[in-house]
Amino acid sequence: MKSPLLQLRYLLLFALFAACGCGLSDYQNRMDAQSKRVQEFDDANKILGDPIANPKFQPPQVKDEGTAWPFEIYLRLPQGFDDKPKDKAPYADPFPCFRYASGDATVNIFVVAAKVAEANAKPELRHYTPAKFRTLIREALDEFYAKTYRTTSALQVKTKPRTVEKKAVAAYPDGSSISYEHVQYADAGNTKNRSIFDVYIRDRYGKQVAIVVHQIVQQGGADHFTTSIDACLGTLDASSEAAGKRIQFKALKGQ
Repeated sequence: MKSPLLQLRYLLLFALFAACGCGLSDYQNRMDAQSKRVQEFDDANKILGDPIANPKFQPPQVKDEGTAWPFEIYLRLPQGFDDKPKDKAPYADPFPCFRYASGDATVNIFVVAAKVAEANAKPELRHYTPAKFRTLIREALDEFYAKTYRTTSALQVKTKPRTVEKKAVAAYPDGSSISYEHVQYADAGNTKNRSIFDVYIRDRYGKQVAIVVHQIVQQGGADHFTTSIDACLGTLDASSEAAGKRIQFKALKGQ
């Protein structure tokens, strides 16, 4: 019969080997997960363009030109989109909602950023209550629709507001997600070439950002760049690090 001391030694050795095995297994799992994230990051880089800059804008009754948004954001639009607004003036002016275009006339992206205002606060440029912010987004889309199609907007709510999660585009640290409020408007009266507007709003720490994706969906067609849009939404950063991230991106590209 083995002594209790010898049995204890065997048990300790077994526990040590098991722990080493678990440690190696955990390390390998972490390395595999990191490798997957890096690959996903590389794949996203292939379908995304350069980060957009804060547009230059001079609101009515303001003496000097400045930036349109009251804070910096980091956002990369899909490949092929210009990093500067298509139009000099925003939609629902002076609401800072700017349109970005690509070579494909059937798609547009609108971006607007503003501070969150308190319900009873004195009206201030680029500060809106969440309700007013959403109302002005709709007004901006109606204005675009009227100017583009020479007709009164017939946009109707197709899907009610709901929370959606988009995977963050980053190699480090561990992958996370970015939450948005999503609502969709559609031109119900046009069955041949329908206009669909997907509105994504992120509201955090007194800052609100909206990214609106406009597509002309051919009859029987479907959204044709969902992957690129998901990647775009995964790049948004409205924190104090946004400007630095844009500078770092340009430095890495040698711009």
